[in-house]
Amino acid sequence: MSYRVSDEDRERVAERLRRAAGDGRLTLDELDTRLTDAFGARTYADLAPLVDDLPPEEGVDVPVRPAPTAPVRREELVLGGNGSLRRRGRWVVPPRIRIERRHGSVILDFREAVLTSRQVDVDVATKYGSVELVLPDGASASVDSRHDWGTVRTTVPEVTDTGGPHFAVKGWMKFGSLRIRYGFGHRYRARRRAR
Repeated sequence: MSYRVSDEDRERVAERLRRAAGDGRLTLDELDTRLTDAFGARTYADLAPLVDDLPPEEGVDVPVRPAPTAPVRREELVLGGNGSLRRRGRWVVPPRIRIERRHGSVILDFREAVLTSRQVDVDVATKYGSVELVLPDGASASVDSRHDWGTVRTTVPEVTDTGGPHFAVKGWMKFGSLRIRYGFGHRYRARRRAR
């Protein structure tokens, strides 16, 4: 069992990450990703992996998790808070992502990401912002139309015959926009594959 963390716990880990970036131990992209995860952490088990690969600091109490007997698999990623967020490149995608943001844009680029399941459930709860999902070639996506949305634009089919991953999007969005697309150049790559 892992206990819930407080705002003070999150801030303590965030400050340690900032110092590590200042020392050159983390790149700015790594710092941004880890800070997002730190402020979205709910339990000590969520915080501990963020500093596992950093050397201990004298006098700094950082949550420690016990050594797992089996590989730890993150089942959910929560992207909360305000402002804009962009995730791209190589990152691990759990089976479920929750986007809970206000007044900002979220761009999640899955083209180089490592997917841990065949289907990714994306739960959206945003106000006055935009969400853009950039999917890998061959992926499919569905949007639950029973919920309240702002503007929805998608160029990705709900079903494909490629056996690619599926992204199931549900939730709500007030005064915002949702866009789901492939990466630029998708049509060109599809034509080349068809030859």
